[in-house]
Amino acid sequence: MADTFISYSRKDIAFAKIVHESLESSDLETWIDWQDIPPSADWFAEIEEAIEKADTFIFIISLTSVESEVCNREIAHAEKNNKRLIPVVIDDIDPQRVPNTLLPLNWIFFKEEDQEYAQALENLITAITLDQPWVKKHTRFQNRALEWERSEYKSGYLLHGADLEDAEAWLSQAAGKDPAPTALQTRYIVASRTAATRQQRRTLIGVAAALVVALALGVLAWTQRNAAVRAEATAVAEANSRATQQAIAEEQTIAAQSRELAALSGNLLEEELDLGILLAIESFNKSESYITRGSVMQSLQTSPQVSRMFHVNSGGDDDEITTLEFSPNGRMLAYGHNNGTIHFLDPGNGEELLPAITTVDGGQVYDFAFNPDGSLLVSAAGNGLQIWRVSDREEIFRLSENEKYYLAAFSPDGNLAAGLRRTGPQKLFVWNSQTGEMAWSSRQLSVRASSELVFTPNGDYIIVYSKPRGIDIFESRTGEHVVQSLNMDPSEYGTGTFGMHPEGHILVQVDGDNTIYLYDLDKGRLVSQVVSTQGSEIFEVIFSNTGQYFFTISRTDVFAWDGNTGEAVGSVFAMDNSFNDVAMEPAGSFLAAGDDYGRIYLLNLYSSGEPFPSMEDTSVAIDFVNNSTIYVLQLNPRLIQYFDLETGEEISQPVEIEEDLIGGQVLSPDGKLLATSDNDGRIYLLDAATGEEIVGPLLGHDIEQVDVPRWDIVVEDIETDTVAGLYGTFDLNLVRGLAFSPDSTMLASAGNDMTVRLWDVASGTQIGEPLRGHTNILETVAFSEDGRLLASGGENGRIIIWDTESREMVGEPIERPGRPVHDIVFSRDGETLITAWSDGAIILWDTDTHLQIGLPNLYKSGRYLHIDIPQVDPLQGCDAHRTHVVDLSLSPDGTRLASLDNDGSFRLWELDVDIWLERACTRAGRNMTQEEWELYLPYEPYRKTCLGYP
Repeated sequence: MADTFISYSRKDIAFAKIVHESLESSDLETWIDWQDIPPSADWFAEIEEAIEKADTFIFIISLTSVESEVCNREIAHAEKNNKRLIPVVIDDIDPQRVPNTLLPLNWIFFKEEDQEYAQALENLITAITLDQPWVKKHTRFQNRALEWERSEYKSGYLLHGADLEDAEAWLSQAAGKDPAPTALQTRYIVASRTAATRQQRRTLIGVAAALVVALALGVLAWTQRNAAVRAEATAVAEANSRATQQAIAEEQTIAAQSRELAALSGNLLEEELDLGILLAIESFNKSESYITRGSVMQSLQTSPQVSRMFHVNSGGDDDEITTLEFSPNGRMLAYGHNNGTIHFLDPGNGEELLPAITTVDGGQVYDFAFNPDGSLLVSAAGNGLQIWRVSDREEIFRLSENEKYYLAAFSPDGNLAAGLRRTGPQKLFVWNSQTGEMAWSSRQLSVRASSELVFTPNGDYIIVYSKPRGIDIFESRTGEHVVQSLNMDPSEYGTGTFGMHPEGHILVQVDGDNTIYLYDLDKGRLVSQVVSTQGSEIFEVIFSNTGQYFFTISRTDVFAWDGNTGEAVGSVFAMDNSFNDVAMEPAGSFLAAGDDYGRIYLLNLYSSGEPFPSMEDTSVAIDFVNNSTIYVLQLNPRLIQYFDLETGEEISQPVEIEEDLIGGQVLSPDGKLLATSDNDGRIYLLDAATGEEIVGPLLGHDIEQVDVPRWDIVVEDIETDTVAGLYGTFDLNLVRGLAFSPDSTMLASAGNDMTVRLWDVASGTQIGEPLRGHTNILETVAFSEDGRLLASGGENGRIIIWDTESREMVGEPIERPGRPVHDIVFSRDGETLITAWSDGAIILWDTDTHLQIGLPNLYKSGRYLHIDIPQVDPLQGCDAHRTHVVDLSLSPDGTRLASLDNDGSFRLWELDVDIWLERACTRAGRNMTQEEWELYLPYEPYRKTCLGYP
């Protein structure tokens, strides 16, 4: 089976040959069509088979390959089979000519210069070999699934036993992996489990029948007096054995069902987040395991900006949410339905605050707006424009009837109401909102439902978009036309949306090609012009309340931009379903988004900021003293500081430590001792209260006794995943990894000499020989709660778990190549290993299988903006570290994790699964329908997964 398939145009055969030979010389097997198709073979069938069997698909992008019919057929087949795609670029080419599948991927650019070619080749090999175990299993299971499909789904091709369990475990780890599982793979694994469950049931029936026969024979034997006692004992033993077998089979069936639900959850989270969350909860409820814990964790990590969902389905075809607005005080979220109603929700819990408003004849609600104090509402619907008193939903004025209005707005002082009429001559109308009398109307315009209408912040002007002229500005009290066509090249078919800075000096407009124009209205000039890469047409622009950012909204995503320069900040949220409208919460922390299916999403826009006072960036260690108190160790000045977690305040005088003790530090479980080390590999035991030396130095680590790799220290920018600099070589005889045993009688140390050593605390002597198995310098070491296991990790991303009695490795090492691991802690029950990495990731692992639980908690996957918003709960685990995590600590009760990064900031994370389940229900905001339950849990009667939700 080839590692890679190379797709190329015949005109690029010379370059393809060079790449082929380079990869082969690096022990990577490649498939290329000039040498691998046998004579007289159905050549394209051979190509398709080779693509299916390859782990990776390389597409050489050139001026000819993008036009090649064969190349495009090859890439379509690779996409169908969810192959890992790697684009290799050899020509300058317009991205619009490249197949859409390749556009969002990282392209590898090859140049003729030897140095640049070598670097590009290294990048290509890294891309091919990244997470190879996952990719190879993807290929294996896809080929097995294809055999099953081509056999017309014969049961003999299904997975069984260990193969099935391996496939289910693989599928449960799918989130965030490249390539993602195919739909065929998922169906194949689910069908295999269904067949296995069916076979287990047949076995159970057979066991039950055999048990009946056995009991009947037992009765018959009982009548035979000479063998009565012996027969009865035999029958009882057999019955007990079969009952035990039945219990084991039932337990295995439940475990298999829970794994199946976890796998299905992982595949649904991106497309149907709420359903995926509910399946994750049910998988955990059926059987608790590292797979189901990971499934619940993953359901909280997927689209972390979604704090909760409200389901306001009305049934039938009236589920589309057409428009959304927050009340000015933010205490009410109103939404319009396509059935002509406007509803009022509490954004905290989703409950109806007021009865709904029904517009004229129930015409579809296109837009509505609150007046500045929230007492009135103006609605634009398919059958008219109306002003309502919100408190009792009474109509105050019917400004227009039997005419379609797309847009409505109040002036900042609330004295004027404006509406944009769609039917008849399309015009802008303005009324006195106190009397209901019309003030003026504009000349004829050309508008769409997705056009925009706003008052400037000072209320002097009204801005409206109409095609084909572009932006029109009118004096709000007289209707005088002031400005036309800021954008001199508007798109005939564009949405024509725009947004205004809260201070009114900047206007952002988007045309139908998703070109974004930022104008400085005070200076009368265009500040910036950029084409957005959002996946669908932008239909709305919203500024944050401070004007620091503006957000462009398409049907599938939300993207952030700098509010003063127009520079891209990044994607905030993306989904497969379609947004219809969004609204900004007045405080600026959240967006509410409504879709076609009666769902409202509350989206966090920002990370939570620092929940505690910032430490110095020289902080190197963190630890719990008790469940509510934590200490942080700083090196400059060299102090130990204690903090109350409820208030964040320092609760005692700092303790000074010696100046040259700058290696690892750890507090003993009984709180009496502090172990620390220096540059020369010496370890000291100090009184934690006074800082006085008690035992030491402990000597043993010696970098000169081993061949330590003198790797360059690489500084990596985790935002862009690029190298920021190289800084010399690391040759200190440092001991940074220190850990006390749970009873505080033994100390483990891990150093730059690549060894782990155990010490007797009382005497300071080394216990036995060093533990060897690492191939690079070590960063961290940790004991399990019962002291039976010891974990160590270091610079090359390898973690080894040791049995402290046998002093042997337990299983295979955990590997994350190229990412140094900085700290390790065990959960209180010893079932989970928690690890901190150089890229800011915090990752959980199952200690039995060494498989990852959930997804890495990594900042750059969160897509939050860089701003402090204290309203967001830091314990939600959304505000991940932006830089290296240097230390971890678990609270005594095991429910919280503290993490410290090298910027001197620390975070708290919830590890209590009950809290995970509660938050998962909050995010889902509903229960499964009867139809969904029967599809995914047909073997159980319907019940609510989340009590208290519809």
